[in-house]
Amino acid sequence: MSIFSATGLIAALNEPQRLSRAEKIHRENERSNLLTISRLVLRSFLETYMVPYSPTVEGETQQLSDLLMMLEKILWHGFRNKTSKSLLPLRSPDAEMWLALVRISKTDNAMQETANCIDQIESLLSPITKIRAFLRLTIMQKKLFDFFTVITNSSLTSDFYEPWALLRQEDAVQLTGALLGLNVVDCELSLEYEHLQEQPLSVDLSLYIRLPTISTEESKPEISQPTSAFEKERKALKEQNLYLEERNRQLQSNLDNLNKRFNSVDSDAKSGSIIFEQEMVSFRGLEDAVDSPRHSTSPSLKNDFSDERERLLAQIVEREDTIRLTQQQLMDTKKLNADLYDKLRLAEDQVQKLEKDFLWQKEIHSQEKSKLNENLNSLTSKNEEAMTKLNSNKQQENTVREELHKKYEQYAQMLVDLEQKQQELAKVTEESTNYKRQMESMEGLVKEVPFLKVEIADLKSQLEIAERRAVDAERALQEVGGQLSESKMRMLELAEEVLPLTDAKWEEDANVHDCRACQEKFTVSRRKHHCRYCGSIFCATCSEGRVKLPSNPKPARVCDTCFSLLKNRQGANTARKRSVDEQAH
Repeated sequence: MSIFSATGLIAALNEPQRLSRAEKIHRENERSNLLTISRLVLRSFLETYMVPYSPTVEGETQQLSDLLMMLEKILWHGFRNKTSKSLLPLRSPDAEMWLALVRISKTDNAMQETANCIDQIESLLSPITKIRAFLRLTIMQKKLFDFFTVITNSSLTSDFYEPWALLRQEDAVQLTGALLGLNVVDCELSLEYEHLQEQPLSVDLSLYIRLPTISTEESKPEISQPTSAFEKERKALKEQNLYLEERNRQLQSNLDNLNKRFNSVDSDAKSGSIIFEQEMVSFRGLEDAVDSPRHSTSPSLKNDFSDERERLLAQIVEREDTIRLTQQQLMDTKKLNADLYDKLRLAEDQVQKLEKDFLWQKEIHSQEKSKLNENLNSLTSKNEEAMTKLNSNKQQENTVREELHKKYEQYAQMLVDLEQKQQELAKVTEESTNYKRQMESMEGLVKEVPFLKVEIADLKSQLEIAERRAVDAERALQEVGGQLSESKMRMLELAEEVLPLTDAKWEEDANVHDCRACQEKFTVSRRKHHCRYCGSIFCATCSEGRVKLPSNPKPARVCDTCFSLLKNRQGANTARKRSVDEQAH
């Protein structure tokens, strides 16, 4: 009973399942989605790399990786995994897919050579990497269109794919025709195991599906027009290479057809010669038969034999003419094959020459690119150094500004204190004046009234105290005025130091052609020199002075104007310090 149930289960698994209406709609949606996304990715890839002067695709870009992934999904769509129906599967689905591709490739010589090349790569350990390497190698060989045509037209496709698979539908013909556009793009892809094993399994549709927007201004893309002779020559070489590849493919197909015709004509000639020999043997036998009973036969029989003989002679002549024509056609075919072989060899030599020229141009391009990269790196480093210097100068300028702001605040506070002291002095002066008036009035009263002497003495003592306070206030005012004058002078010096830093601008060598002082033009002998204080460019004669600046530990080159200004300032500072030291002593 268990044997019958197991047999029924296996038979049920092997029977093709009938799809319901919902499943049919689901399969149609799957095919439509696969076809639509594949077309979008293919169109985006071709629009990117079919522009004039487009470079060779080196490595997998995002678009090419998505296209290869969609082609892989198309190969998997509707694939019959025979191991899933067995109770004990011996091979994985990836291995089944690779075996199916190998079996289909045996129907085409070029596809079989590509499959054999993939099998001979020892680093490809898993079947899925072999499938992905097969797709990439066909793109590099520009045979993806041919191989998909072989797969869709092969009689073995029905053995490996379900009836609802995309490769068994009419839409596959449209997709195969669209793949023909990949033949104009040169690709250099990697076939390493780690790279092929770790491939994405989804497509980012935001890169290919864009929502339409209405803009108020028409955007006209600016297409850079290369003017270099190298790009034009490179484009011409690519076009010639594509033309020669297509011509080589046509000549190869013509050569195969002529070989088939030659084999058929050769077989016809051999069969014709065999038939001719048989006819000659039969004719000779018939002639012997006619000659032997010649004397014993009747005239009617002789007439029949003569008619048969004439008929056979006519057939022999006709066969000889046919053989002669066949031999002539055979000679013409051999001559045509030789001419085609010579043309093919010349075309191959020309292709090899063009490939060598292309590789040479590519090497020159890579060398120029490396030189440009080195120049770019050096310019970037110089730019970074200039930016660091500029940042340091900005920091110094900020510190000087902060110090100047503090000095301004101190100056304002001193002005407020001075105003208060002046108000106090005015009050004291007014009090002193009042006291003097009172004293004068009291002196008059003393003369008149003797008992007011005591009060006058008190007023005198108060007056002396007020005068002392006035003297102390004047001394304090003088001290505050001296400090205020020193602060004001220091503030002016700081303003003069900051002014060149704020107004100075480091002039570029390319923008200056004359000396800023003597207006002489710069030559090879008359070199340019920057003033390290104001940033302008002068000749060597107008910038001989060297002064020690705060930003540079060594004496720096400055122009004559800045040299005199800095020397006067240093002399004034030295004199001021000397006077301060003398006052302190």
